[in-house]
Amino acid sequence: MAEIKELKSVCDTVSRALKSMSSEELIVSRLDFGENTEGYRWELYRGTVPFWVDLMRFNGQLDLLVAYSIMFRIPESFDEKRERELYRFLLDLNDFSRSWDTKFFIKDRTVVLCAGRSGDEISERSAKYLVDSFSRMAQVLSMKVGEKFPGLLEFIVKEEEDK
Repeated sequence: MAEIKELKSVCDTVSRALKSMSSEELIVSRLDFGENTEGYRWELYRGTVPFWVDLMRFNGQLDLLVAYSIMFRIPESFDEKRERELYRFLLDLNDFSRSWDTKFFIKDRTVVLCAGRSGDEISERSAKYLVDSFSRMAQVLSMKVGEKFPGLLEFIVKEEEDK
């Protein structure tokens, strides 16, 4: 069995990768999910849209690297039929990438894209690949959503500017 690196060492590896990709100051937080899970979170940006990268270790051995971002909010004006249509469309887009496990989830009318990979030894290269792939995937999926639901993404930008 391969030697398991200390979580701090894996964190430093991911930090180096992310710093090399961003000119902005990285915001890093320590995560504590309880007795058997711990990790770190980095906050980055896709243009003006924030996204996060989480490194989690389960039971002291299995690492998971996850990137996620808020894609848009479902407008209050969407009726139940339109929401269901959007939900089905998003389900069809799940697992869009063959390289990463990609999923959409909805919480309080907010649609979040999540992409992750587990089990691999996390290196600078794999961390860069996750962020680069995730950013491209988010752009492509945004275009697909924008084509199917015109105006949905613009609605969100306007809402964010109003805050």
